[in-house]
Amino acid sequence: METLNPPHSFRRTGTALQMAIYSDDEGVQALLKEYMDPAEYERQAIEAFECVLSLEVKQRLAEECASAATYQQAADAQQKADAKNLCVELFAAMRAADPAEFICAAPSYIASTTSAAVTAAVNTFKNELLLYTQKNPIHNRYILEQLHQMNALLEEKSYCFGRDCFLSQQGITEAQLLMSERWVQHYARSPFYIAENKDELPLRTSIYRDANPPVDIHSVMSRLRLARRCLDIFGAPFGVCGAADPPGVACTSAPALQILCRAKTACSWSLSQSECEQVPASLSVGV
Repeated sequence: METLNPPHSFRRTGTALQMAIYSDDEGVQALLKEYMDPAEYERQAIEAFECVLSLEVKQRLAEECASAATYQQAADAQQKADAKNLCVELFAAMRAADPAEFICAAPSYIASTTSAAVTAAVNTFKNELLLYTQKNPIHNRYILEQLHQMNALLEEKSYCFGRDCFLSQQGITEAQLLMSERWVQHYARSPFYIAENKDELPLRTSIYRDANPPVDIHSVMSRLRLARRCLDIFGAPFGVCGAADPPGVACTSAPALQILCRAKTACSWSLSQSECEQVPASLSVGV
């Protein structure tokens, strides 16, 4: 599996099941579970989830002879904590900065900041995000959710167009360029639309949902950083395909991404269970 973030492309290795888990691809996981020996499925799933856990947690779970579902829960909790830690410094710096320190003007709508603290924080975020993605094979769905939640919290404090553009272009775009292929497909269909239409989650396409003529999302992603734009959650080639497109501002979309993340967590939990285990009602979340 390669990221979509040249020139930092890198590969994952593993079994077909492990690659599906790494990519957050519940459809392939479900297909493999149907045909694999249950014990082998469990073993490979545990091995995949272990890769994001600390040595201490792995040793404890091994001593408990924990199931794959328990390993999945531990990995999920670790990823949530990792996403928060990756974003905490950037959020603090942007929250403390004066809105006047963010600039984003027509016609280019390229955002910048005069704040040294924000500049340092965003550079640290980009470096740590890349290192984290290289080190941890499993796609962390909570990083984008955390960034959009940051955007919402900053807007609650005070709306600032320049700050919104800056976070979109310097933070959200970088995370989108490191998404797994399965999440790229979700963006082509629209995270907002999937959250509103539960039957859309299994669909697999890289063609934008409402684009006419058809547009492949990969052609848009290849120009995101250069164009200083981010992908729109509504499934449109946002701010890239034409001069009339709006600037690269991320809509306040935390609720839709939270719903999508919860739905995928529920799928992952269900697929990690053995036949004798049952899904807790609290995790049976629909989209």
